[in-house]
Amino acid sequence: MGLDLKFCLSPESHIGEFTCLICCSLLDLECAVTEPCSHAFCGSCLAKWLKKGHRCPTCNEDIGGVGGGKPKVGPMNALERLAFRVLRRVKVKCPGADFGCSWTGDYADLQQHMVGAKGHEALSLDAAASPASSSGPSSAPPSGNYKQLAAAFKERGGEKFSGGHYADAGALYTSALDLFPPRAARESDGLYVSLLANRAACELMVGDHRACVEDCEKVLEVDPHHHKAAIRRGKALTELGDFEVACTKIEALVAAASLNDNGAPPAVLNEAARCRGIQKRYASGREALAAHEYERARAAFGMLLSETNAICVVLAAARAELGLGYSDKALRLTLRVNRSGVNAEALEISARATALNADFDRAMDLFREAARLDPDLESNKIGIRQTRTCRQVLKDARDAAFKRDFAKASELYEVAKSSYQPIPTRSPLHAVMFSESAATKLRLKDFEGCLKDCQICLYGKDDCVEAWLYKTQALHGLGRHDEALAELEPLMHAWGAGNEQIRGAYEKATFEVKKRNRADYYALFGLPTVCSEMEIKKQYKVKALEWHPDKWRIGTGEGECTEAEFKHAESQFKLLGEGLEILTDAFKRQLYDEGYDKQSIEERVQAAQRAAHRQNNHYHGGGGGGSG
Repeated sequence: MGLDLKFCLSPESHIGEFTCLICCSLLDLECAVTEPCSHAFCGSCLAKWLKKGHRCPTCNEDIGGVGGGKPKVGPMNALERLAFRVLRRVKVKCPGADFGCSWTGDYADLQQHMVGAKGHEALSLDAAASPASSSGPSSAPPSGNYKQLAAAFKERGGEKFSGGHYADAGALYTSALDLFPPRAARESDGLYVSLLANRAACELMVGDHRACVEDCEKVLEVDPHHHKAAIRRGKALTELGDFEVACTKIEALVAAASLNDNGAPPAVLNEAARCRGIQKRYASGREALAAHEYERARAAFGMLLSETNAICVVLAAARAELGLGYSDKALRLTLRVNRSGVNAEALEISARATALNADFDRAMDLFREAARLDPDLESNKIGIRQTRTCRQVLKDARDAAFKRDFAKASELYEVAKSSYQPIPTRSPLHAVMFSESAATKLRLKDFEGCLKDCQICLYGKDDCVEAWLYKTQALHGLGRHDEALAELEPLMHAWGAGNEQIRGAYEKATFEVKKRNRADYYALFGLPTVCSEMEIKKQYKVKALEWHPDKWRIGTGEGECTEAEFKHAESQFKLLGEGLEILTDAFKRQLYDEGYDKQSIEERVQAAQRAAHRQNNHYHGGGGGGSG
């Protein structure tokens, strides 16, 4: 909501286009403009209007987004910059003009004037008590006019509060309170108490919770049954983390109200129940955290974060995430705390989360900063020792692996696993340690140990590419090619197809399975792999006579065979023909010796023929073009 038009000094022709047709006042400086039709409204007024429908209040034009999406509106200072500059220059007078304030100026300067320390010195008690001078319009008003001016400030503050400008509203309430004379009796003044309560509401909204508690205490000293102040005090104490104090104070108010016939209103009872519920859930979460039951702690603090942003709750939730290994989530939570002011415990948790991301140098910097803020923080001292040890052991292990001393590297990785306790299974550091340990065991041909480390790594981080690669290599080393392929197939369907290394591992596993299952032509001929083509052809004649189907007759008499034996002979005779075709062709034999099966050999031969055909066509096509 903007400024009442009666305080505008500019002509109506000037301010006509700057009148909000929803509240019929001068646009506030946070006004919004509808993009299609360029009509301007107070930002808060338009926000309320759009909850009913996406049509312009002036021309009824549809301003909804595509498919009923976000309305097409934006701030005037971005969409209509020239108009916004003109709005700022509208001439206005102080809302306290009727009570002696003679200030006039630009609309943009009104807020600064109203909250300025010297804006209304002439309306102090001393000036109000002195005889009115004849020096003109700037002379002080009669005694008592400060209340009327304070009421005008209160009204303007209420407009700012309704528009969501809580800091501006709080400044106006403070200026109104400063108008009151410095005498003890002012606390009993109803307007003064009302201004204190309203300022407390602003302080609660902007997050100045200690000031809110102080103002609420002043209000409740005068009026112990001021329920709004009691509720605001409970919320502010909750945000400060003083859960038990919040419960005690509001429950005392409920108990006092229960002595009356009417009792406490529902809003107070609801706030008392909310405070007690928060206190119980926080205690339960802390208990779970102490018992290292991080899932339960995470659930408790997750519920609390939807009700309060108290620093102690945010940090406890970060520790729960840290205990589960979700270091990035812990960092985001601590960032919420450090935005409002650097906190030693938040820095310590950030350092631990950074260490779990395997960024030890940055973690040590954060630990040192936390130690500077709070040298006695014991958890920070422990974190520094663990991080320093873990960093050094991992460095030594990697140096040993680089020098190909894999036995020593493997031993050091085992030491590293126990140097930072506990290492959550879902943390990046856990994955780094176990995947690198698996790599050293793979080099040592300790395939079973490698598989074990890979399983532990993948249990916590199932998308660790290195662990999947080491695992399949270990399975190949153990001759368990089918198992390697079976492990990679669901991975390819999930996300592995988009990773070049996983695709390569899948192709290798497929190749090894086919290689193992293919026919062994050399064994079929009874020849070594270095035999000549002549030896293959000579041995083919011998074996063909042995397995030729004509020599095998199905029957029960002497020299006859069973049906199964006949089919086996047919199969062997067919394989002999395939073997002769492949082993007597230099290109096919090379592919076979490399491990390809019959189907893969045929595919590669066809591909080579197509490539040769394309090259031949290109050659003759070029020649024809030249002769033409």
